Amino acid sequence: MNFFQGIWDIVIGVCFLYFFVLGAVGMTVLLKRAFLERSKVKYGLSIYLTALLVYVVTKLYTVSPLLTLVGLGAFVIVGVITYKKFTIEVSS
Repeated sequence: MNFFQGIWDIVIGVCFLYFFVLGAVGMTVLLKRAFLERSKVKYGLSIYLTALLVYVVTKLYTVSPLLTLVGLGAFVIVGVITYKKFTIEVSS
């Protein structure tokens, strides 16, 4: 039973990591578009969704502190990479 529980934990962890990566990419692109278009609605939406993502991550802390750190790290790293890539593509 422990083997299957370990496999299940890995699958759940990968799903959460995928969610955080998608969230980071989406939030970064939305925030960059908000800056370019000077849209208050997109500013508000990006702030709200980022706060929601951080809230979900902090609630995960009660389940697994390591998963929380990995999720936040993935969110920050992918957000920075996407921001730099999107900035280079826009300026080219």
